[in-house]
Amino acid sequence: MNDNAHRESNQESLIRKFTHIVIPAEIWLRNDISIQAKALWAEIFSLHDDQHGGCYASDEYLMTFMQIKRSRLHEVYAELKKVGLLIVVKFNGRQSIRRAIYPETQYVTGRQMSGKPDSRNPENRTSDVRKTGHLPTPSPYIYKSKDKKKDKNICSEPSQSTHTAKPIRAPVPSISFSFSESKFEGITEKDLKTWKELYPSIDIELALKEMTQWILANPTKSKKLWRKFIIGWFKRANDHAVNKQAYKQIGKTQNSPHQEIKSEDNHKWAQQLKTQIILPEDIRFMVSDNCVQLEDKSRRVTQTVGYLEINFKDIVRNFFRNREIL
Repeated sequence: MNDNAHRESNQESLIRKFTHIVIPAEIWLRNDISIQAKALWAEIFSLHDDQHGGCYASDEYLMTFMQIKRSRLHEVYAELKKVGLLIVVKFNGRQSIRRAIYPETQYVTGRQMSGKPDSRNPENRTSDVRKTGHLPTPSPYIYKSKDKKKDKNICSEPSQSTHTAKPIRAPVPSISFSFSESKFEGITEKDLKTWKELYPSIDIELALKEMTQWILANPTKSKKLWRKFIIGWFKRANDHAVNKQAYKQIGKTQNSPHQEIKSEDNHKWAQQLKTQIILPEDIRFMVSDNCVQLEDKSRRVTQTVGYLEINFKDIVRNFFRNREIL
């Protein structure tokens, strides 16, 4: 006997558990599935087999019974799976075992009702006990509850709340910016001390001046949370300074002898230049171990030049020549 003949003999041997079909109101009154989906659910439900754990009817059988094509049958499968009324229990590569899911929510005259006793609970099966003298066999179908948020362990009587009130957080002093005076207002000495501890790699006072110049240059980008703006600026500047210092340390270990000589030469040249020129009050010329910092307060310009820059001396000379100092 070939596979098709064997399959046909199996379909002919399908045994229904009921002498009639009843489609529950929970399914019949749904508007999100087609009438074919409701009929297919009833057919799979009635063909449930305890030994197989579900309905083992083939697609060919269901196509013939429903009088639909294979593509439409799989569309109806998808409808039932989407709303949680059908699952595939087993698939061995050739045959699928499908199980109908029986909904728990009850409908009365088209309206959804709750609080109805569960007939699947042995305590509620008094009529079955009187008729047969024993409890009926538990249903093999899966009952899916729509009330996922219900906690069965919660007592119906309200209990006294044990939550304590959260302490009220002390208000943080607000910071604002005065465009008329071109400075921040509301910054305390405690703020400055805390910022210096949190961001040790930057000059806090200098960073506040840079912020002031940026705000004056971008008046349309005014902020509402000034404290958040300041802390964000500090964090970015501190991270940049830490990374820059790390790269300098790596550069020191990898510098060639020629680069070290060039750095020392530019350092000495900068020190000599600082002693030879007379700077006005609005010009700052700071010489450090790795670079020089040039600042023009009147033009709100700050420039940092490293000793290993290719045109280090020309950059410094041009800065002072543009201001008629050299």
